[in-house]
Parts: sequence; structure tokens; C-alpha cells
Amino acid sequence: MKVLMPAHARRMMMREARRSTDGKETGGILLGFEAWKDRRCWVTQVGDPGPQAERSAIRFCRDLEHAERLAEAAYGIDGSQWIGDWHTHPGGPPRLSPTDLRSYRAVLAESDLEAFLAILLLPSDRGWNGPDMYGWQVTPRGVRSARIVDLLGA
Repeated sequence: MKVLMPAHARRMMMREARRSTDGKETGGILLGFEAWKDRRCWVTQVGDPGPQAERSAIRFCRDLEHAERLAEAAYGIDGSQWIGDWHTHPGGPPRLSPTDLRSYRAVLAESDLEAFLAILLLPSDRGWNGPDMYGWQVTPRGVRSARIVDLLGA
């Protein structure tokens, strides 16, 4: 499973992830295109948390109205759809929590998506200046790791 991501989307995610130096989770939505049968998806844009997002040491709740506006705008620009979420885990671990999984499976139950893309960022040995990134494909049947691949020159 591959997640193709342009440099500008990665930079946006990493810039926002630095806010987790305060010990609180942050995140946003992932916009793009899915081709799960071909075992890949494309992230075209990354959303920020929005002004009404709730952040704590163990939980992140995006500003839903803000996320919906970002998704509408992206769809109008290039047809991108809301294909997943990203968020930080300041204290680890590098896997989805039971809360994450419940949330993502609820989204799947209420949408036309076959799978939900989840990306986690954790501080690396350089802290939040170069966080480690982990990708996951969540389906109603299970969770599979996803390799994040940079699209050069994007």
C-alpha cells in the first residue's frame, strides 16, 4: 500500500505538527484520490486543525465545519475528496489508538469510502523539526500499514 504525497503537503503537515511541542495533539484532514484496488492513494492537499479544534495530550478533535469547507474548496479546484485524517501522537505510540480506530470506522460506516487513510506523526530524534511519519489504511475489516512516498518536484 502506497500513499503518494507531494512535497507541499508534507511541508504543511510538518509545519503544523510543530505545534505539538506543547505536548498536545494536532492534525487535520487529508484530501486527494483513492485507488485502493491498485493499492495506492494520492494526497493532494493537507488541512490544518481549524480554529475550533480541540487539542489535548491524548486527543485531537478537528474543527468539522472548517474541514468541510476545506473539502468543498478542494473538490472545486481539482476534484479531490476527503480521504483521511492526519494527527500527532506527542507521547507515542506509532500506531492508531482504539479511539482513532472507532472514529475512522464510524466515518467509513457513514460514507462511500472503501478505506480511510490515517497518518500519524511522532517526534523523531530531532523532535518536531523532523517528525517520523506512519501511514495506515483502515477498513471495516482491519488495519494495514501504508508506505508514504514523496512525489518529487511537487
